[in-house]
Amino acid sequence: MPTLDQGWAALLGALVGGGASFAATWFTLRKQDAAAKQRQADLDAATALLIQDDFLHYQATLAYALDTGNWWDQARLLKQQATVKDRKRVWAALTDEEKTKVVAGAQGWMDVLIQRRLTLGHPHKLEPGDVVRICKTFCALEHGRKELGDLARRPYESFEHSGVLEDLTTCKTMPALLGSYVDELPPAP
Repeated sequence: MPTLDQGWAALLGALVGGGASFAATWFTLRKQDAAAKQRQADLDAATALLIQDDFLHYQATLAYALDTGNWWDQARLLKQQATVKDRKRVWAALTDEEKTKVVAGAQGWMDVLIQRRLTLGHPHKLEPGDVVRICKTFCALEHGRKELGDLARRPYESFEHSGVLEDLTTCKTMPALLGSYVDELPPAP
């Protein structure tokens, strides 16, 4: 039976050992990469969930303002959970440009309303133009919550089911709250 000389045996051993070492390193790196991508996806989902909650809180604040006919008391506006950095992260994670526009637009209009409220004294009656902007922003926030549903891993549920309408004094239904703007809401799932 022919035998390999020592040089060839050493070369073969080095190749087999190197190949096994490379394969083990490659497998470990792939596993680490998959774990990092999963952590990223989980963080994106958790952050999108925070933004969904912020939007729901904003909608509740706007609903109380529409119900009373006055701008909200500052104590009614809950502290925002998501930071600007969080928002940017989620906007980048949304794979559809239209979804990104909807979510960013809703936040932008709410920021405009918050700034407007800060410039007014309290109590301050809502003017007709304010009511229009609040209704439109409310609808934009509803669309934004819906568009965040897949990323947040939480299915969209209409504001109507939040329980806030039950707490209002005069606007106990979505049509009573939003008037003709109720037609701008996304369709229920």
